[in-house]
Amino acid sequence: MGARFQSDTVASVGAQLHLDLLACDGARACVVFMPGTNAYALLYGEFLVALAEQGVHVVGFDPRGHGRSSGARGSYTLEELLSDMDAVVHFARERFGVPVFVAGSSQGGITALYYAASGATVSGAICHNIADLSQPESARLMRSPRLGRLLRPHMARLARLFPELPVPMSAYLDLRAEPVRGAGTGSPRAVDRPADRALRAPAYAGVAVVRAVSGPHRARAVPRVGAAGRR
Repeated sequence: MGARFQSDTVASVGAQLHLDLLACDGARACVVFMPGTNAYALLYGEFLVALAEQGVHVVGFDPRGHGRSSGARGSYTLEELLSDMDAVVHFARERFGVPVFVAGSSQGGITALYYAASGATVSGAICHNIADLSQPESARLMRSPRLGRLLRPHMARLARLFPELPVPMSAYLDLRAEPVRGAGTGSPRAVDRPADRALRAPAYAGVAVVRAVSGPHRARAVPRVGAAGRR
């Protein structure tokens, strides 16, 4: 298959989102993919092409504040990311008329899990590289695990006091240990909604996301799956 990305846009609440599409003849499903913090859909281009070669339509999108979408760099809430994913899911369903799955890595995977857990009409969610902070080993994701443990009880209050304080990824992640080709250097905004308070870094959102899932959902964990875009 000679994959060719097509570009499109879709309106979300207060933002214009950039889309990268791969259409596949005879596809019976579509995957909507959201990248991680400070990333953009085409950073995962090789993965998206490989996915399309399995016979599914693919719609990658840059959430607000990322890539070629509108919005201040790094300034968004989880509620806004959920609105972005919802807008793209509706676009994909209208464009292709097939069952839609949501997928993402890191922050994108967290958003996909929240979206599916909200009762949205999707056929499934594939959530890569999300962390459950109830597990002690998650502290290894932090640049300074000791500092992370000290700050964690105070994060909600700090978010209320400094809602637009820029926090570079390098302040909480050791990017030399987790190199990613083409990743940006923007800063996620501190937020103060209950579901958002942990979203200062991709590693911080796992506990709230996992505990948000209830009802007749089925989940399968697949360990040791490499991250797309990693060197």
